[in-house]
Amino acid sequence: MRQLALAGLVVSLLLGGIASFEAGENVHARQAMQDRALQGAVSGELALISGGERQTTTALSLMLVNPAVRQLLSGRTLAAGARRADLANAALSLATIERSSFVPLSAACLDGERGAQLVCAPTAHPAVFPATLDRQFVALANSSPVGAASGPFLSPVSGQPSVALLAPFRLHGRALGIVHLDISIAAARGSSLIVEDTPDVSIQLGSYDGGRMSFLGPSSMLSVSGRGSPSTLRVGGDMLAGHALPASSGGHRALVAALPLTIGGTHMHIAVAATYSQPNPNLLNAWGPGLLTVLAVALVMLLSSIAGLAVSSRRVARELSTDPLTGLRNRRALLEELPRVCQRASEQQPAYLWFFDLNGFKSYNDSFGHVAGDTLLSRLGARLHETVAPYGCVYRLGGDEFCALVTGGVEDPHALFLAAREALCEGGGAFTVSAAAGAVEIPREAGEPTQALRLADQHMYREKATSRGGAAELITAVLHMALAQRHPDLGEHCDDVAGDVELLARTIGLDEDTVGLIIKAGDLHDVGKLGIPDEIITKPGALSEEEWEFMRQHTVMGEKIIAAAGPSLDRIGPLVRASHERWDGNGYPDGLAGEEIPLGARIITICDSFRAMLDERVYKPAMSLEDALRELRRCAGTQFDPRLVEVFCRLVSERSRPQRADDARPTAVPLRAAPQGRAERRPAMARP
Repeated sequence: MRQLALAGLVVSLLLGGIASFEAGENVHARQAMQDRALQGAVSGELALISGGERQTTTALSLMLVNPAVRQLLSGRTLAAGARRADLANAALSLATIERSSFVPLSAACLDGERGAQLVCAPTAHPAVFPATLDRQFVALANSSPVGAASGPFLSPVSGQPSVALLAPFRLHGRALGIVHLDISIAAARGSSLIVEDTPDVSIQLGSYDGGRMSFLGPSSMLSVSGRGSPSTLRVGGDMLAGHALPASSGGHRALVAALPLTIGGTHMHIAVAATYSQPNPNLLNAWGPGLLTVLAVALVMLLSSIAGLAVSSRRVARELSTDPLTGLRNRRALLEELPRVCQRASEQQPAYLWFFDLNGFKSYNDSFGHVAGDTLLSRLGARLHETVAPYGCVYRLGGDEFCALVTGGVEDPHALFLAAREALCEGGGAFTVSAAAGAVEIPREAGEPTQALRLADQHMYREKATSRGGAAELITAVLHMALAQRHPDLGEHCDDVAGDVELLARTIGLDEDTVGLIIKAGDLHDVGKLGIPDEIITKPGALSEEEWEFMRQHTVMGEKIIAAAGPSLDRIGPLVRASHERWDGNGYPDGLAGEEIPLGARIITICDSFRAMLDERVYKPAMSLEDALRELRRCAGTQFDPRLVEVFCRLVSERSRPQRADDARPTAVPLRAAPQGRAERRPAMARP
């Protein structure tokens, strides 16, 4: 599930990246296409205006050399017929200028040197300008050697606000008259000026002066703030001289340019702006149906992958907090929950932490095998959960240890405690399994998680030790616990050795008292290592001769520790002292050989070496079961009692055969192999 979710996440990110890349390429392609269209439209419009300027300038130049015009402006008195002919000729020239003008003209008139209106191009309405206006035109034109443009005035022809382009006539420096070309401000931006042959592109004309582009009038197609509304665009200085600049208008791409014009000596700039009708391409509008489909698929896969990862993470967290054998919560879950319980618990609403350790389970597991043992653990765990579930949670801490954390309101906690202990008890004709227990009330006895765990563990082991009967069991349990606290791996190792010792001792027919004595010695055979420095025990490399000499004293130290514990263990000390003697006499500390070595010590030596071979130590790798048995047989007669080795190897071989899980009842198998997953132990000749 997790691998599939991760694969989906990678694929979704890949599809999203491809879709985004294609969208970006689409944006660039559409922007380039729009830019080409805008550039073409602006270039066409500039060409149209430049052509119109040339035609108008040419028409004005021809008018200046027209003899009829010169006759009219000469100031001589002409015959009536000649004057009419000259006026008609001049009107025709003005009509030519009007037709060729790149800007629609509302009137084109010829005035004399004093401002008297001589003739105008034919119009729908007779063009009669006020004498005062004509005189202003003449004065303005004469004030500039190249002509000028008037300010706005109300045209008597169109009735619209207009401006006039003023072209003066001079001969030998003397002013003869002027031609004024009247342009309606509204008509100046009419459709006749705009090239509309570029699809999806709109052209707008305006004025350009001092770095400001003004787009006014009803024919405006572009504005900076929005389409169709008058505006002024500041582009700065002469930036538009000779080339076009990109712009943006209401989310649309645009291109602006300014063209310098000279008409009859009047200099001006006309602004041209082209805007694309479709919005400016970007990642928000670049998604076509195909890319949207890919993006939708990627998004669905991404969300599905995230959901799958979340589900997988919850499942992994649940698995990490669940014991795979019993389905109960494990130690990890307890360590996560206990701090919260300690924080919430109070004197009025206390919580209870109960530890349980099974008595007799080891013998049951050794006698009937792991399959039967695992089944028993699952059955007992289910019964404990059924008993405690209404009030709290149940945990399996490992091995044959269980825990209950009671947080709900319980009327009689002691009765529930006894019921929980009873749920972990089971007996048969050949076995009895009971439970030692330790209880802690939170916060009255312990307010911190570590304190509660330690106190519950102490209470449980105190009961477990006293339940075995006699001071010897209690002292043995205390010493074993001290060793396990100092070296946890040695504590587990001693447990395994004690179990193997019990089975081998029973197999060769020793009586119960002797078997119990050897079991205690096996449980404490490494207790002398409490006096060995940690840097020697955990040293990853080979020991020096001085370190070996110190290490060989641990059996003597063990005997002294046991002797100091009291007379109840006086028969155990000698077995611990001799647990590292060799059959050939080369052992330590006393160099005993053969039958001189106590039988219990010989049994412990074999079981200790076997378990050490199956374990991985800092100074050696683990050995396989077959290699360990081969090593035992190789050292039989030198390090070990050969007859005991043969019996022990037979027991191990029988136990290692595959056991049928569907047997109707457990088969008595006298020896455990190392639990699956546990590191195998050291070889026979490895560090003691």
